[in-house]
Amino acid sequence: MARLVLLLLLVTPFGFITVSEVMGIGEVQPADNNDVKEAMAFAIEEINLKEASSLDTAKYKVVEIFAATKQVVTGMLYCIEFQACITKNLCDWNVPMETCNVTVWKRMWLSPPNDNVLKEYNCSPL
Repeated sequence: MARLVLLLLLVTPFGFITVSEVMGIGEVQPADNNDVKEAMAFAIEEINLKEASSLDTAKYKVVEIFAATKQVVTGMLYCIEFQACITKNLCDWNVPMETCNVTVWKRMWLSPPNDNVLKEYNCSPL
């Protein structure tokens, strides 16, 4: 796998400091909370739009995120595994729960609402 090496020179009162960071192009990496929250909000909105006819007025709501990764592609690809409930109100343990996996493609060079694409999703009952 190709690696990109970024060298940064910092000027301090004591001279130059060289900092190097190695990042794998296309390498899957853990995603931070802000990335995940934004991708997750978009995914849930899209899933609820796609499932609107079968859910009546109930909606998917995120209960817990189990895992999330990001990958540099042409843009950024987020893969998120989470638990969701399907309810009209608040999630509790009396409503159906599902484990879901989503893939969201973030295209930073485009303006909303065209910057995100829900590439795939699947949910299965717990």
